Amino acid sequence: MSIRVPKRVVVTVAIALVGLLVFMSYRSNGIHRSLTAGKRLGQRAESKAAETSTDPQMLLAEANRLYWLNNGPKAAPLFAKAEKLFAAQGDGRNELYAKVGRLRSEAETMSFVELSRVLNEQLQNPIVRNDSRLRLWCLIAKGYTDLEIDYRASKRDWLEAQDIAKSLGEDQWVTRASGELGLIGFLEGNPGRAARLLGGALLSTMASGDTAGQVRFLELLGRGFEEVKRPAEALKFFERAIKLAEADPDCGLPFMGYEGKADAMASLGRTDEAKSVLESALNKARFHILWNNHKYLCGRQPWYHDGFNPWHRNACLHRPQFCAEWYRPFWNLHEPPRQCC
Repeated sequence: MSIRVPKRVVVTVAIALVGLLVFMSYRSNGIHRSLTAGKRLGQRAESKAAETSTDPQMLLAEANRLYWLNNGPKAAPLFAKAEKLFAAQGDGRNELYAKVGRLRSEAETMSFVELSRVLNEQLQNPIVRNDSRLRLWCLIAKGYTDLEIDYRASKRDWLEAQDIAKSLGEDQWVTRASGELGLIGFLEGNPGRAARLLGGALLSTMASGDTAGQVRFLELLGRGFEEVKRPAEALKFFERAIKLAEADPDCGLPFMGYEGKADAMASLGRTDEAKSVLESALNKARFHILWNNHKYLCGRQPWYHDGFNPWHRNACLHRPQFCAEWYRPFWNLHEPPRQCC
């Protein structure tokens, strides 16, 4: 007679094994492979030069570097500038590449449904159909976007992207695709396969020194632990993700990490500390000019609003001590205060 194991137990065991493997790897390797301080300083100097350049190729290279580090807000204006310069040169291929980069980097400011539609149109473009690298770029942008609205479509995007990346020898994108497919595995209800893909992707990013990839997958594994009501274990993953991101000044802010850390702390009864985590994240967001992200951080936490429904349109007006006070520094100083939820 077969014994049925509850799905929650399977998920917990799968994630726990991945977590154990990951942290054993971190311990045996000391710390993740990162850039040396001297190399980082050199990159920062090159970054400053690229930001003021009128060479679209230099701008595109810097935008790609920042996008790779999950820093869309900083990459977006560089993609936009490169897009205009390529258009002026009549370089349609690179203009399209920069356009896709700009759109994806600005994804949090627009409708995901509309962005997915636009990216799908680009995939039908003959230029994209006949250029494997450009098609890969479009599929990556669409894969991340579709994950927000339709994981089945995202799965198709990432499977094709992974195949193209393999054919081009783009091993790091192969790894990132595996991680996203791991997340989709959880959504499909296949925790064993999901944990294997996500855990394997995290270990690969550690081996290659892909900091932003590590941050993303640590955050996702932390979310997995939260889903199975293991906040203490989840907290370790979120804290590791935040530490990695903060070690590289060009890395995007790990919002999922901050949100997850705060949720985990709240679940452990550490509500005051959880609020401090979100307030710290909001202050950091001020310098990144991420309106949607700081709205997201404040609006998603029911415990942050003292039980008030965070999705209510007037939540901020009813809880000014938790919302309006924190949003004021982000508003355009030339505009009057406005409703933020």
